[in-house]
Amino acid sequence: MTRHEEVRQTLWNTVRVVREDDLQVENAAGWSILSVLEHLAVVEQHIARAMARELESKNFRDIPVHPSLAEAVVDRSRKVAAPEALSPKGLVRTLDQAKETLQASTQLLDKTYLSVASDEELDQLGFRHPLFGVLSIRQWYDFIALHELRHLAQIEEMLKIRNEAKGWE
Repeated sequence: MTRHEEVRQTLWNTVRVVREDDLQVENAAGWSILSVLEHLAVVEQHIARAMARELESKNFRDIPVHPSLAEAVVDRSRKVAAPEALSPKGLVRTLDQAKETLQASTQLLDKTYLSVASDEELDQLGFRHPLFGVLSIRQWYDFIALHELRHLAQIEEMLKIRNEAKGWE
C-alpha cells in the first residue's frame, strides 16, 4: 500500500462514521468536512493535469529536492489559504458523492503518474508550487499524500470541536 493509499484509508475510516448533517457543519473558516473532501479532489485533479502537461513538454531540468517538504506541508501552525481555483465550490453534498469524486481524481492521478517512463521524468520534470517553488513530479506525488494528511488533521480537529460542542468525548 502506498503512502497515499494509507492516508486515504485513514481519511475514510475517520469520516465514514460521521453523521451526514455533521459533514456539512462549517468551521470558523467556513469549511465543512465535505468542503475539505471536495478540495482534496480538486487539488488532485489539478496536479494530475499539471503533471500530464509537464510530461508532454519534456522540459527536463535540474530540480532540487525540497529539504523539508514533509514537515512544511503537514505543519498546520502555518495557515495557508487555498487559491480560488482550488477552493471548494459546494458541489459535493454527500459522503458518497465525495467518495466518487475523490476516486475519480485519484484514478486520473494514478493513470498520469504510472505513465511516467523513467526516473529522469520523475525527477527532472516538474512545475511550480506557490509556496515551495518548483517541485519534481516525484515530489508532487509525495505532496498529495502530505496535503491529504494535513487536511485529515483538520477534519479530526473539526470533529473534536464538534463533539465537544455536543458534550461528547
